[in-house]
Amino acid sequence: MSSITLRTVAARHSVRNFDSSTPDLHAIGTRLTFTTHIMPLRPEAIEGRVGTYGVITGRPAYAAVCCRPAEMCAAGIEGEHLVLQLTALGYGTCWLGGTFSRGKAAAALPRPLADDEKIVAVIAIGHPADHVSFMGRLMKKMVNSSSRKSLTDIIVAGRMPDYLADAMEAARLAPSARNSQPWRYAFNPDGTIDVYCVNAGHFSVLDTGISIANFLAVAPHYKVTPCHNTEDTTLTPVATLSPA
Repeated sequence: MSSITLRTVAARHSVRNFDSSTPDLHAIGTRLTFTTHIMPLRPEAIEGRVGTYGVITGRPAYAAVCCRPAEMCAAGIEGEHLVLQLTALGYGTCWLGGTFSRGKAAAALPRPLADDEKIVAVIAIGHPADHVSFMGRLMKKMVNSSSRKSLTDIIVAGRMPDYLADAMEAARLAPSARNSQPWRYAFNPDGTIDVYCVNAGHFSVLDTGISIANFLAVAPHYKVTPCHNTEDTTLTPVATLSPA
């Protein structure tokens, strides 16, 4: 993802009002990264009111984010990777966590879900509408999406090297459910970075993965080792970042 810059990350914002031209994700698929966790859905799979935060208008396409409980961080990383690729291509996106029909979405997947897999979110993808609806403006205000914690709030230990300033700014700008920003970064003497999740919200580990994806987009020389921990994320990291 070395072509993604901090400018791309900063340009990404949640779009809830799309035009009527549904993009064909398969047609642009050679420029996107779909994984076992991130799969495109048929356009008719989700209609009407979708998302934790309210109404999606227009006719976007959707990709499903599917994973086992221990893979939430990895799924967040992969989903945001896709979002940033789409942002660089000029598409609007929005992470959505609730009120869509998981049954209809599952039926529209390119493969069946395993017994322990769930659709944890979908990503709306399309061309932003020229006009943002009143509901769209209201939802943005309700989730306080223009407000973000400072770096001093999310760095809880150690000292950030100056060369990682852009990568940490990208991590800070990540979207999260209700703008909760549950991620915290701890810099270790050996150059590794432990990433923690400070609350037990349903989407918190997924959101922490989204933040990590933003970091990796701007600092591609780092690699991530998810710790597959979903029980006590306040005391043990959900992932460790290491210089490659």
